[in-house]
Amino acid sequence: MMVIRNYNWKTPSAPRRVTAKAMSPHAIQVIWRDPDLNGKDGEKDSRHYIVKYKEVNDLVNGSDFVNTIRSRQLKVKINKLTPKTTYDIWVKTVKNKKASSWTKANQHIQVLWQPPVASKLNGQTVGYTLQYKHTGTTDEDIQTVTLADTLHHTLTDITDNETYDVRLAARTVNGTGPYTGWKSVFVPQNSDEGLNLSDHLKLDLVVPPPSDVKVVNKTSTSIFLVWSVDKIPECCPVVAYKIVISNYNDSSEYEIVRGTAHVHLMSLTPSTLYGVTITALSTTGESSPSKETLFTTLEADIAEQVKIVSGFKNEDTLTSSLFLHKVRREAGREYICIASNNVGSDKSHLYLPVYETPRIITSHGISVTSGSVARLACEAYGKPVPDIIWIQSTSGTVFDEV
Repeated sequence: MMVIRNYNWKTPSAPRRVTAKAMSPHAIQVIWRDPDLNGKDGEKDSRHYIVKYKEVNDLVNGSDFVNTIRSRQLKVKINKLTPKTTYDIWVKTVKNKKASSWTKANQHIQVLWQPPVASKLNGQTVGYTLQYKHTGTTDEDIQTVTLADTLHHTLTDITDNETYDVRLAARTVNGTGPYTGWKSVFVPQNSDEGLNLSDHLKLDLVVPPPSDVKVVNKTSTSIFLVWSVDKIPECCPVVAYKIVISNYNDSSEYEIVRGTAHVHLMSLTPSTLYGVTITALSTTGESSPSKETLFTTLEADIAEQVKIVSGFKNEDTLTSSLFLHKVRREAGREYICIASNNVGSDKSHLYLPVYETPRIITSHGISVTSGSVARLACEAYGKPVPDIIWIQSTSGTVFDEV
């Protein structure tokens, strides 16, 4: 007689509460529960467990190498591990040639990023600062991790079914740059999530170049320029601006530094092509120069009327005078008197200094809180350079000269 037995073996349940505990720098112990045993280890029958593990950083290098261990107990010790390394660990149950699904030991978020653009760095990169928090919470919930000069990090103290916000800042020998915007990631139950921030974390340690440079007023010898800087990082306030002025008629160049986003350039040459670039100077370095602004000064109108008067003339002398009416500052330059006859010529160089009464160029004040320091600024021009005194208009108090 032939007896046929139909074994309808049930697929075992997946292990639960898989946890890992470090035993030494090179070893961990993994423990778990089997819901089919109800805590009775002696009833395992023919069942056994397979534990697999791999370095989390292998994801960065594209490796799929996985180690496996078999165990008949509800625990296993894994040796010969690399110190200071994060591992992924899974466990499944096998009985009667049927296996449960894998259960992961813990969740993690792996954060990957690209380094800042080298041309925008102010000094050598020494590391990164990573911050993360639960989405929707306040800044008091932010966790901060200081990292070495690496391009990846794994967050392990996270919870299933939660959404996290992550951001990053680069650190150089000159300080910490601005943080990137927050990037959100949802961690589903029993599944690891890799967060690649390469396209989201763009790190800049310096301010952008000045933009929107405008010519407000122009004469034959002066010009007034204003500009702005967009999105100044909180880490790196602008402290001054470097203005480079190029004279394209004689190929000369000079630079000045100003603490405001405007400048009044004077003593320029009439009918001359100039180019101006502006660089923002911050606490962590300088920006790239702005796009060059070109302008041509107006044609000089030295005098509205020129009159030559011949004076007394005897046998061998002649006195001649050149009168310049309504003289302006542009007339302050060198003149040449040339005398000639049929025998030869001679010449004399004369310089005409033109003085100007003082005039206020700019003045401004600020709003302050009682008890703090206030600064009032006044800029004046004159030739010779004028002195400035301050008077309180109501009381008549005279302050020290500047």
